Amino acid sequence: NVPIKINLRIDCHNPEYSNPIIFMHILAKAEFRTQTRGYTLYIERDLLDDICIVRSWFGLHSKRGGYKRDVFSNFEEAKKLYQRLIARRLRRGYAQLPISVSD
Repeated sequence: NVPIKINLRIDCHNPEYSNPIIFMHILAKAEFRTQTRGYTLYIERDLLDDICIVRSWFGLHSKRGGYKRDVFSNFEEAKKLYQRLIARRLRRGYAQLPISVSD
């Protein structure tokens, strides 16, 4: 797989707010929603060329939310956690949204 470079607006508290554009290499992305909450999960390569998992959660009707970033020494370790986090979201009743990537 070839990493893709996309323009991405990130706001950990509310997806409606506009933030500065952040450039990163996204290797994988998953988005989830319930009636009241959202969750976004990325595997990315950061500016130091490390593999990172970035997860953010937010209320759809509030400004509550947060994020967590984990750094890994190799892609396989990150991929294992990524798959476990996807399975956990689905078990907890989140619906996975289709992903569209634009330049």
